[in-house]
Order: sequence, then C-alpha cells, then structure tokens
Amino acid sequence: MTVRYVSDRIAVMYLGEVVEYGPAELVFDDPAHPYTRALLDAIPTADPALEANRSLNLISGELPSPLNLPSGCAFGSRCLGNGQVPAGEADITSAFLPTRGCLSPSHRTYL
Repeated sequence: MTVRYVSDRIAVMYLGEVVEYGPAELVFDDPAHPYTRALLDAIPTADPALEANRSLNLISGELPSPLNLPSGCAFGSRCLGNGQVPAGEADITSAFLPTRGCLSPSHRTYL
C-alpha cells in the first residue's frame, strides 16, 4: 500500500481507461468504483495467520477485449451490479449508481 503514502492523488485504471480518480485518502478509504474495491480487497496482509484465513472475493465474468471495448464502463461485464450477484450477497448496483460521476469536486468515478 505504499502508493497511499507517497501520492497525493490516485488514478485507478482498467483496460487503459481511468475508472476512478481522487485524493489518495478518499480512494483508499471510500472507493466508489467496483474495480477499485476489488483491487483494494486483493491487497495481502502482513500477518501470515490472517492471510491464511482470509477469503478472496475473486472477480468473475468475461474480460473484454482491449481491441473491442464495450460501450459504457469497460468493467461492466465483470461488475457484480451487472446481474452477477452471488447467492446471499447484496447487489452493489444501488449503492454504486448514486455515486456515479462526481463524488466531490476532487473525487470522481468514470463509467
């Protein structure tokens, strides 16, 4: 997590496109885009005991071709808000859609 401490602002990219951009603290503490959340969930912990018992939320879905990107968000085919909600888990679409675009003058998501 070094980038959190050496950067003032962070841009998260997926397939060559910025999907979230903002102050480092906001991007790490309150990620808005599902891909940013998935990246942060994948950061390993330094404690081997905690790491051994940790369950990873793997990203499912088809990776789109970088040569033929879909319209809209390139992450859409892999997003849990795209009808791929695992049984017993909450649909993040309703939580994510209200924050689409400008979260504050300095924190944005791009779809």
